[in-house]
Amino acid sequence: MAVAVDVPSCIQLLRSCGAAAGRQLHQLLLKSGHVPSSLPPTNSVLLMYVRGSPLHSRDARRLFDEMPTKNCFSYNSLITALFKSGDHRAALRVFRSMPDRNTFSWNAVITGLAGVGDLDTASELLEEMPVKDAVACHAVLHRFVRCGRVDEAFALLKRIGSQCNPDVIPPWNDPFVLTTVVGACADRMKYEIGRQAHARLVVAKTEIDSVLACALIDMYCKCGDLDSARLVLDRLKHVDEFSLSALVYGYASCGQLHKALLFFDKVENPSIALWNSLISGCVPAYHGDSAFVLFVRMLRSDMLPNSSIYAILLNMCGFLGMLKPGQQTHACALKSGAVNDLIAASALIDFYSKCSRWADACQAFGELRHQKMVH
Repeated sequence: MAVAVDVPSCIQLLRSCGAAAGRQLHQLLLKSGHVPSSLPPTNSVLLMYVRGSPLHSRDARRLFDEMPTKNCFSYNSLITALFKSGDHRAALRVFRSMPDRNTFSWNAVITGLAGVGDLDTASELLEEMPVKDAVACHAVLHRFVRCGRVDEAFALLKRIGSQCNPDVIPPWNDPFVLTTVVGACADRMKYEIGRQAHARLVVAKTEIDSVLACALIDMYCKCGDLDSARLVLDRLKHVDEFSLSALVYGYASCGQLHKALLFFDKVENPSIALWNSLISGCVPAYHGDSAFVLFVRMLRSDMLPNSSIYAILLNMCGFLGMLKPGQQTHACALKSGAVNDLIAASALIDFYSKCSRWADACQAFGELRHQKMVH
């Protein structure tokens, strides 16, 4: 005999309950005959298992196999559960068996495959995708870039562009996709592709946020086009410290410290992040003495340096072979306690190693180990 239950209330509870309560509700709906025969409560139970631990993927699979009727939501839930449990091959098989697929289906399997590093299959599916979606595009392109396969990312982007329907907004008008593309252009100094990406932003009238502005400024600076980098900053509705820091670093790293200071000096109370950008920009330009002049200026402005500043200076001293300034930086870091920070301590060990001061490097390493044991 079926048990009478309030199905809408059970569905509501399944949206927020944990696995233990969810199992009880599953049993209740099973006894009442609503699961697996009725789709809404069965999908709710399925989603409950998906939200939980990856260990519940078996429960999700068992329930899915018992369902006489399934829809896209059912398939998508199982695909998500299988990716969570690490069985991406099974997730791909379920996707392939779907009679109908929606955008979520494509995004779920493509982002899932990209996440586990199966970029070949993910990119193939992205090309198969009927309407290219920004979520899937960003997942694959970002992973290609992270894995160092930047040229393949550009080739994929070109292929996708030729396949897109002109009546549909292309995915590379999406700020996240463009940020990934521009970032890759900066790493590989692909100036023309970076300019094309920027042009797409302008044509599509996409609002450039802080993250995208930083990526564009970084790309133009690394490619040596400082005028375009400055134009990006000038055209922002609101200039924040992140985009300003990117330009300050760009000018300093290209050997134009005087121009970096023009922007820096316009800020009434520069933040520690802005100081970091200015000083760290001196390193690739081999302006070691200038970095220490700025460091002294920062101290006189009553801005307390953090461990990142000390790490920047120590890395620079190791890179440029500046033993005495590095030792002085070590003394300052000891006095402030910054040397107890892992980042600064690692930079200190690296500095002494590069200067062939092995005893000092071993001592710094021993002090770091002692600190870790005490804490």
